[in-house]
Amino acid sequence: EEIEITMVSDEAETPPGTPVVVIVADEIISITDSGFVPETLTVPADTTVEWTNDASADQTVSTTGDTGFLSSGVLKPGDTYTYTFSAEGNYTYQSWISGFTGTVIVTP
Repeated sequence: EEIEITMVSDEAETPPGTPVVVIVADEIISITDSGFVPETLTVPADTTVEWTNDASADQTVSTTGDTGFLSSGVLKPGDTYTYTFSAEGNYTYQSWISGFTGTVIVTP
């Protein structure tokens, strides 16, 4: 008996020659079930940091205090969020869902 299988996709294919933007992170912070790892990260200016949700539940990454510019939205398990820090300073952030906190220290 012969079986014919047809694959159907709702997603539009990318036309050939269309550039795909890939952001490569310089540093990675893992969001685990017990918090951010590392909790404090020191990097030079113009460093791209990626947060990866390795936890079993949804998480967020949002800055706190006067540095309120980071906002990942909800990150499902396995999702990532990247941000490039261009100015020096101490940037505290948290997951609004779990209450985990962390700091990125940006040096000149």
